Amino acid sequence: MAQPWELILHHSYSGTPGVIFDQSPARGSHGTAVGLTGDDYLRDGISEGSGAIQFGPGKAVRVPTSKAWHPCRGVMVEVVCRRDAPSEANLITGPSFGFGVADHYMWAGYGVVGGGGGGSNTRQQPITVPVGEWVTLRWVFDGYFSQSYWLNGELVLTGKWTWPLAQSGGSVFIGAHRSHATGLLDNEFDGLIDDVKVWRANPHKIDDEFTSRPTDPAIAECWQKWVRDLTAVFAASPDCAREFNDALQKVMAAGRLLVVANGEPLATTFAVLQARYQELWLQGRLDEIPAVLADLLAAVHDAGIDVLNTDEVKEFQQNSCVQELMSQLKPPDCDAEFVDMATGVKF
Repeated sequence: MAQPWELILHHSYSGTPGVIFDQSPARGSHGTAVGLTGDDYLRDGISEGSGAIQFGPGKAVRVPTSKAWHPCRGVMVEVVCRRDAPSEANLITGPSFGFGVADHYMWAGYGVVGGGGGGSNTRQQPITVPVGEWVTLRWVFDGYFSQSYWLNGELVLTGKWTWPLAQSGGSVFIGAHRSHATGLLDNEFDGLIDDVKVWRANPHKIDDEFTSRPTDPAIAECWQKWVRDLTAVFAASPDCAREFNDALQKVMAAGRLLVVANGEPLATTFAVLQARYQELWLQGRLDEIPAVLADLLAAVHDAGIDVLNTDEVKEFQQNSCVQELMSQLKPPDCDAEFVDMATGVKF
């Protein structure tokens, strides 16, 4: 099974003062100090020699968003920190999200595909974020089914959410937020940060699982050629390609939202059938998959959901960019098993 998350930033703030090195596999998120002096780099953080940075007014770490951040449809953030004051502050501001603390709770804000966004916090929860103590705070926004908050490994709050994050530009800031209006820092964190990690929802997960199916070399080469053709079509119309991807994400998110909102027993049935589908796919038993998909469609229908009649599906079908790109792509005709599977499901 493909990993659901990909580490794209890891700062430990140990080592040479002023050198903010990214330890994630891609090494694509090195930091630049903003307003920090030599005295702000400490040798000891949560443990001896672990390193830490003293943040405060006018201080932050800026991280340019390399290609490792695009796309970033879902995100998981983990920060090891010690607060010196209970004031509201950003721990990290990403391209389309923010995660921080205020008083004794955690909060997050986010922009999503298709416009709009939202926010949430742990204000009403009995588990609170202390001042003057080292803590590990984690926020997860998977862009598929849920978001959650964690304190020192303990789940504080979980909630339903399905829309993927928007793909806006701009740098990442740790320890503050940069105002778009003034260009100045605001909402600065008052305290020490020892370690920061950011994962994105693995954008290669579907591709990795798709290619994990056992096939002979000729079929694998056929699919590789189809992907090259797809890449060329998208590269020739980059604006349409982005519109296509956003429209597809909205369709997928809308479908998941219907399942999540419906609750039980559909949610459990969906999870079981999804696992069965992946099992059959990885074993190359494609002839058994249409029956699984038929069971899924029947469960959705019995729950009163008309997936093909949603506004998002209609918008996708009527989108001029979708129509243009689809007209240039033909399904691969060299993979008979896949074609039989795809055409064997009756809607």
